[in-house]
Amino acid sequence: MVQPAEPGFIYVLTHSSRPNEFKIGVTTQKVEKRVAQHNSNFSKIAGQIVKDTGEKWQLQEYHPISDIYTAEAAFWGATGIADIPYRNGVEIFPMDEKTLHAGLIAARNSGVVSREKKKPKYNRDWMIRELEGTGISHIGRRFNHAQYTEFQCEHGHTFKAIPRMLANNKRCPECKGQ
Repeated sequence: MVQPAEPGFIYVLTHSSRPNEFKIGVTTQKVEKRVAQHNSNFSKIAGQIVKDTGEKWQLQEYHPISDIYTAEAAFWGATGIADIPYRNGVEIFPMDEKTLHAGLIAARNSGVVSREKKKPKYNRDWMIRELEGTGISHIGRRFNHAQYTEFQCEHGHTFKAIPRMLANNKRCPECKGQ
């Protein structure tokens, strides 16, 4: 079963005691609320670091994403860290800025739907191709593949038909008996 998309944020936290490590996470909550949870939940690794050092995690950056699940997978996949076995959900890792940046780009681009408008499959050109060699042509002013429009056969008969139905039949209703 496909999990529904959940928009949210991907965020990066830093800690003064771990200058080359980053805490990466995704959330559907307000990012500030999630950071506060990391800084107060001492049963998790991020909270243990706060408890041990007395210093809180700092928000370095965050970005809106269209789906937290695909963005998180894209981030870790782009860093290569996803290939490390036995991570057990730990999202604090040493990485250089280049790797971090590559992961964030992948996360932000994941789930992005192209805004390019697709041409309809059933358009006037489709109808011309379907009727090629039948002697029938579309003469109506408008074309909608699901509504009646006017056609004319090679014998001059004018008739109305639904283009998708005519594409299956490919015959003039008046010429049937001929």
